[in-house]
Amino acid sequence: MNLNKQLADCDCGLTSYSCVMDSVKGKLCECHPGYFEVNGYCTGCSCGENSFGCFASMYTARMCLCHRGYTSFTGYCVECFCGDNSYACIIDSLRGKVCHCHPGFVEIDGHCLDPNSTEKPMTKSYTSTPK
Repeated sequence: MNLNKQLADCDCGLTSYSCVMDSVKGKLCECHPGYFEVNGYCTGCSCGENSFGCFASMYTARMCLCHRGYTSFTGYCVECFCGDNSYACIIDSLRGKVCHCHPGFVEIDGHCLDPNSTEKPMTKSYTSTPK
């Protein structure tokens, strides 16, 4: 393959800083911050104001990287807070908000609490729409 054809084939768009032709994987794009590769071109990544970036995975076109208290859902960072006794909060399209609690704590009304305590859940909740 001649060099001009190789350069023409290795175009990831204006938002890329590198394009490499790999003999096994084909065209590989390295995109500027805020962009990720989709079908061989760098595409914008906007997950909302509560995100600090995103990446493409083999299972979804875009996975958002969200600030604490938020989780990735349908391409946006949405509020998802289970309290300080949780290590993760996700939103499941069938079950809604799901809290993953540290050992010794259980999910009660969407918050991770000590089952032997009289502590009441915090009032912070989540919304499923982007802000």
